[in-house]
Amino acid sequence: MDNGAPSHMTWHRDYFDKFKEVSDGSFVGLGDNHKLSVKGKSDVMIQKLLNCHRALEVSHKIEDYATNDVAELAITPLELLQYCEVSCEATLECGHTCHGNCRACLQGRIHARCKEKCGKTLICGHSCRTGCANDCPPCRRKCKFRCAHSRCPNKCGQPCVPCKEPCLWRCEHLKCNLYCSDKCDRPPCNKPCKKDLQCGHPCIGFCGEPCPPLCRVCDREEVTAVFLGQEDEPGAR
Repeated sequence: MDNGAPSHMTWHRDYFDKFKEVSDGSFVGLGDNHKLSVKGKSDVMIQKLLNCHRALEVSHKIEDYATNDVAELAITPLELLQYCEVSCEATLECGHTCHGNCRACLQGRIHARCKEKCGKTLICGHSCRTGCANDCPPCRRKCKFRCAHSRCPNKCGQPCVPCKEPCLWRCEHLKCNLYCSDKCDRPPCNKPCKKDLQCGHPCIGFCGEPCPPLCRVCDREEVTAVFLGQEDEPGAR
């Protein structure tokens, strides 16, 4: 056995020492909390160290306590690893910890299905509640979309019910003539907004659009640098 071989994975001991089958014939103890499930075998002690990282051909001394016969049997580590019950505990691609074991995960070459909740953020903004190993299904929570008239009554993963009320996007110069759920046919209005801000100064925005949060007088430097591109004319927008 090559003692210089790289270790198994970080969650696994490099070597298993002194396997002994218990009286019911179902398990072989591997020291501390390690054990192999071996059914249908007579009482034996495997006295050869087993390297779980490298599949090396080794000879294991098998002692039959019933007859005290000792035989040298060629047993590969792979033949023993198919019974290994040591927890895998690898970090899966999803970020969760693998709940499989050395046997089921083929020593880390594959992994058992993740049993954790998904938790991914869906396109609607809600968190996926299904199992991590499954594809994310359509969201079944209440839709969050609403307009000025109503809120969508459907589930989040279903198409929204189109609003058939008249569109409210209008100003004193122009208005949209379509339904609220349609794409507006009103072009942007380029007239100056006539509203006053809370500070009492005129709005620097355009008619029919939301008023910008900054004031040309109170926030002059920021407005000139950010909104107007250093253009400092009184009527610039």
